[in-house]
Amino acid sequence: MEMKKVKLITALLIISVAVITTVSVAEISPESSERTFNISEESFSLELETVNQTCHGQGALGVNDYNVSENSLVTASFEGSIQTPNPCHTLQAEVAQVEEGRYRLDIQPVSENITCIECVGQVSYRGRFEAETLSQLEIMYEGSSVETVEVEETIGPVPRQNFLTRFMDWFTGLFN
Repeated sequence: MEMKKVKLITALLIISVAVITTVSVAEISPESSERTFNISEESFSLELETVNQTCHGQGALGVNDYNVSENSLVTASFEGSIQTPNPCHTLQAEVAQVEEGRYRLDIQPVSENITCIECVGQVSYRGRFEAETLSQLEIMYEGSSVETVEVEETIGPVPRQNFLTRFMDWFTGLFN
């Protein structure tokens, strides 16, 4: 009789822990949060928005798209994803002016210091960088370069082509 009570109490304890854990994970899921990081200096401004935070495996990492436009200021808009230790991270950035018109943007993950699901994270972002003179913007993740935008060559939308499209264009060019 005593053994049956121990087994019953153990089973109830295990079920309770499983239910509590499931509820906690659902409450801390960061998939719908949005956060914006801003820098505004005399020669440039940056707006970097954390759009989505998920477990890795739900899209390509890196700079996925960018566009450059020119009005009174030169604006480089970009979006992409970065891998983080878990999904409970937002992004911040450091901007350095390398030379006149050349900037280096280093995006870095920042932990939200909350209890989080254990998985490799993927944080998606959108950004806009504006400067009076902009000839090059190098986008980096934690000190490693991932994309360099040469402004003179990219005014307007930048077409991103997959390998097959580039190969077909090259092959077609052989007969022109």
